[in-house]
Amino acid sequence: MDYLKRCEEVNFYRLLLRVYPVRFREEYEREMLLHYAEERAAAGSEWQFWIRLLTDLLSTVPALLLQEALQDLKHSWRVHVRRPSASVSALVALALGIGACTGVFSVLNNLLWSRLPFDTPERIGVIRPFQVMETPGALRQWLSANRYLSEAAVYCSSEVTLTGTDRAIRLRLSETTGGFFRVFRSEASWGRTFLPEEEQPGRGDAVVISHALWQQHFGGDPQVLGRTIRLNSAPFRVVGVAAPGFEYPGRAQVWTPTMFDLERVPKETAFFFEAVGRLKDGLTWPQAMAIHAATHSHLRPKRVGQFERAVSTLQPIRLRLAGDARKGSYMLLGVTLCVLLIACGNVANLQLARLLDRGPELSIRTALGASRARLLQQLSVESMAMSLVGGLCGVVLSSRVGEAITSLQPMPAQPRTDWRVLGFAIGLSGLAGLLCGVLPAWHILGRDQGHRRRGSTSGLRHALTAIQLGASLILLAGAFVLGRHLFALLQVNPGFETARLLTARVATVGTSIEDEARRLAYYREALSRLEARPEVEAAAAVDALPLSSQPVGLTGVILSTGVESPPVLPVRVSAGYFAVMRIGAVAGRLLRPEDTRGTEPVAVVSEEFSRLMGGTSAVLQRQAQLGKGTTPRTIVGVARSVLHFGPDSQPLPQIYIPIEQSPPANITFVARVRGEKPEAAAATLNSVLNGLNSQVPVVDVLTMDRLLAERLAQPRIYTSLMVACAFFAGLIALLGIHANTSYSLARRSKELGIRLALGATAGHLRWLMIRSALAPAAVAVAVATMVVSGSNRLFAHVIHGLRPLNAMETAVTAAALLAAAAISALCATFRWKTSPAQTLRAE
Repeated sequence: MDYLKRCEEVNFYRLLLRVYPVRFREEYEREMLLHYAEERAAAGSEWQFWIRLLTDLLSTVPALLLQEALQDLKHSWRVHVRRPSASVSALVALALGIGACTGVFSVLNNLLWSRLPFDTPERIGVIRPFQVMETPGALRQWLSANRYLSEAAVYCSSEVTLTGTDRAIRLRLSETTGGFFRVFRSEASWGRTFLPEEEQPGRGDAVVISHALWQQHFGGDPQVLGRTIRLNSAPFRVVGVAAPGFEYPGRAQVWTPTMFDLERVPKETAFFFEAVGRLKDGLTWPQAMAIHAATHSHLRPKRVGQFERAVSTLQPIRLRLAGDARKGSYMLLGVTLCVLLIACGNVANLQLARLLDRGPELSIRTALGASRARLLQQLSVESMAMSLVGGLCGVVLSSRVGEAITSLQPMPAQPRTDWRVLGFAIGLSGLAGLLCGVLPAWHILGRDQGHRRRGSTSGLRHALTAIQLGASLILLAGAFVLGRHLFALLQVNPGFETARLLTARVATVGTSIEDEARRLAYYREALSRLEARPEVEAAAAVDALPLSSQPVGLTGVILSTGVESPPVLPVRVSAGYFAVMRIGAVAGRLLRPEDTRGTEPVAVVSEEFSRLMGGTSAVLQRQAQLGKGTTPRTIVGVARSVLHFGPDSQPLPQIYIPIEQSPPANITFVARVRGEKPEAAAATLNSVLNGLNSQVPVVDVLTMDRLLAERLAQPRIYTSLMVACAFFAGLIALLGIHANTSYSLARRSKELGIRLALGATAGHLRWLMIRSALAPAAVAVAVATMVVSGSNRLFAHVIHGLRPLNAMETAVTAAALLAAAAISALCATFRWKTSPAQTLRAE
């Protein structure tokens, strides 16, 4: 037993010696084993011996590793400087690939793993849409009866006007039940949150303000507690300041416990309910989702219209915050990883060629006693050093990539470089170094000491090039699909002209012009002043501007024939709206300045409304009611349909009502300006509206072209990145074909010269080399064509309305890529020059 134990200890010590550098171990391993045996025999205490041994290892190994690494790095520097063009091209390829991947990962890190300002956010879920309880008691009864939430709160979000200061400002308001902050276990940084009794009707006069609003608008004044502020003219007492960074939901700035007293804060637009809750202890998300799906239908709805019949779902708050950007970011990460793989394949091919050219050097070092392990270590350090430098450059580039993505798709916060992003970049760099250098070096050196597999490298090089072409085809097909989709969206006519249109939104609720008469006078005066400015060609007003992010409320329209329409979007407009937006009439007439409160109530419907209701003859001159009990209106015309939610949406049935007959509280002024740059007139719009009444806040002064661009932002960013990645990948693959063909010509120059001497023509030999280069590529492209349909379905899952490539389009794309590869190989053969006489003399 003692003998076996000593053998096990020796084997363990031999394993520990693996941490020493290869050269040191080769020179001193035998002496160290003998020294170990002597020390072990003389040692009295076993644990003291092992402590001394491990201490010696820890004190000597780092210095030896550093010394040898520095030597390898110096040699690596000389190798790379000797051929700077190849090293720089490899470095650029790795930096672009790693930078793109790290940039997309930083976005995902921000969406899915960054720290949230909540306690244990992984246990918090959101229910949307939520069918609200009729009373606080009903909600408490549901809370105590549900089997998956220990605490819950209901909220709805809207915009309000804060008045009582020099200039009114717009704020994001969240009306909640009293336990809202308890769900998040978020305490106030100053003051307190809501008390249970403050959610009762008539008692909800408390308000909690965000930390950012406290700092920016109230100057961080500690005396803000107890101060009365007015939100949409309703008075509220400031009872607390939320914790720094807490802005849920939707970057809220103020919270009030008025969920069951909704009339206290007058609403300007439709509002929707959600619920947030904390899972009960011991319950998993799949279990909670299953219980919710089985029980949510028992909730009784309140203020839920036909258009809100979506299925209620429970999901973690992290996924709710990430939204649709999560799926797109995953797709982009997969695409960039594919590009990095292609870049690594190209660099690996380059490394193979360089290692074969360094054959004499490796042979001399082997003859001088260098082992395979020592050579492998040296070559690994060379490739790892290059990949780590490429990773460092990629981290710098990744911030630009992350900013580009987040500028075009909504994010809860800006991505930042933290330990996860750095760890991902380092890991990716190490993996790239392994693929680009270590594997080619292992392949060249072979399994046996000093043996290099020269002949088998051509198969590996062709395989790497084939994989690059196959992956490039998948990316090119995706770029084609996304580009075609974006081009089709750009050609869509939204039903109005966006050029030279400038918009500005105002809200009158809670201001000095809240009643309808003053509101209407304000609208008239504002339009009059705008049209009087020389840079404004025409101006109009609308309460539901197309392409804007304002929430809309749909309603049913009942015709005098008794037929009720599907959900319709009511839009209140001024008489000049159709002329300013260039929306033409299909039948009848459009609204006129004469359509005022003292005349017959009229309306104009959209062409889509007319189609759904049976045609123009079925709606013209009919009486229409916007819900039961409302004033009937005569439909006097049919206007061309507009795509209210953007080019990728369907026409929405609409009914237009004169603001003179029904002045809304929320209005957007639209001005068609002279000149090609409407944003230049933004200051004019601001000064006119602020000069008219400084207590009416002016927000969202934007051009219509910008609103359209925001609607197209998601397909635009995905298409741009996909096209860039596909171009980069295709270029790398074609360069790889060219380099492989050039290298094969150089290696086979003697063989080709002998073939020429035996009667072969130059054209025949060129075709021989092209066929040799394209044979494995054709197989890879054939396999990739079968993957294209699956990848296109993945893209369609992210972008709605995407049409995948059919078989013919896929075949044409594959043929075009193979043709480009053939041209690349052909160009390489034109540089080849030899003669039979030279070859025979050399032999």
